[in-house]
Amino acid sequence: MTLLEDAIATAESAMNAGAEELRAEAGFTTKSEFERAVEQVRPREYQPWLKKVIEDGKEVVRVVRWDSSAKMTGSWPLATADELSRGQYFDNREAYDHANAGAAT
Repeated sequence: MTLLEDAIATAESAMNAGAEELRAEAGFTTKSEFERAVEQVRPREYQPWLKKVIEDGKEVVRVVRWDSSAKMTGSWPLATADELSRGQYFDNREAYDHANAGAAT
């Protein structure tokens, strides 16, 4: 085992022990009960807004890029590979906002 693998194994062990201690201190009787509670408060990953359009006879995928944190204006450049893998095709702004409520951007 390499030094890095040892460090990763130690970190994983410490994280598991810490989670178990937190579960017990918080009064959860089962691990599954604790994990369900954690999922309800864990920040969700931001989901970019994708849109398929036809340009010059070809289908391309664009993504919204907001001009500011207010998210009132923006542009629709071609989506990157990362945005394609994380993004969603939302029907409207309301669906986009709902999916990203509480998401870490």
